[in-house]
Amino acid sequence: MRGMLTFKVVVWAAVVWPTVSLSCQSGSMKAGTIGVAGSSYVPHMRFDVASIRESRGGNWSYYDNPPKTSYFHAERVDAFGLILNAYNVDMMSRVKNAPDWTMATKYDVTAKSDAPTEEAIAKLSDRDAAAEQNHMLQGLLADRFKLQIHSEVRQSTVYELVATPRMAKLMTPFHGDSAKTISSCALVPSKAGLEMDSKGCSSSMLLGYLKQALDADVVDHTGLSGMYVFHLMFGWQRPREGIDSYPPVQYAIPEQLGLELRKTQGPAMFWVIDHIERPTRTRVQNAVGFLQLGLIESSDPLAAKPYSGE
Repeated sequence: MRGMLTFKVVVWAAVVWPTVSLSCQSGSMKAGTIGVAGSSYVPHMRFDVASIRESRGGNWSYYDNPPKTSYFHAERVDAFGLILNAYNVDMMSRVKNAPDWTMATKYDVTAKSDAPTEEAIAKLSDRDAAAEQNHMLQGLLADRFKLQIHSEVRQSTVYELVATPRMAKLMTPFHGDSAKTISSCALVPSKAGLEMDSKGCSSSMLLGYLKQALDADVVDHTGLSGMYVFHLMFGWQRPREGIDSYPPVQYAIPEQLGLELRKTQGPAMFWVIDHIERPTRTRVQNAVGFLQLGLIESSDPLAAKPYSGE
């Protein structure tokens, strides 16, 4: 998650970051105890120092969490977004019992571990390293926000995506170099809604966007694979009064792509917050830890707290 700009109402529009499949058992947890699906590796690393301060103005969120490192930096992010990030939750409605302040108060967060931890995480596979990064952020939330959270399976809305005969005319297969078309794969916001002018984007990426736009799981029954050329425009979930909007995504998909969304019910994973507090105050006398890690200058008044997890 490096150098990414987000804004809450269309968090899926400009952000695509590597994810890792996680598995867990339902039950309350104080810190991250999630293992890695398909791997025997158990995440266990922690941040050594972390600073959390309230942000001063600005509307854009910024994340910098390079692969295979312990370094985490975020600006103008809320606690709710940190929870989504830490637990790989890609739909806001899947987190329950969040107090209003978790989405209203913005923070600047910087955290890092020592050199031995950096060396250890760099040697992990991509999947295990990503799981370790999630685990470390989960631990930070437990320590500084006193987060206690548990997962549970509930019945929820699910959409089945199926192809219609019109799809062949509206979605053209692309067999070129994906590196040359990836820039066309972002949803571009406007007053009327969101627009994607794909010059060759993957069907899996489209599926992810639909999941975010619908705020529900989408099961793919189209048989699509590979990359496609298509044009998609759909309106905001809450259209702005007095502004002509693109059609809702449920109508845009069949009209513009020749795909059909069938609404049904199915099991889905939810995360329920049992307890959370505003972050604990940092300790000025421990700023030396950040100086040693090279995260601040000696003249910077940043207060850094060693991460103990206690």
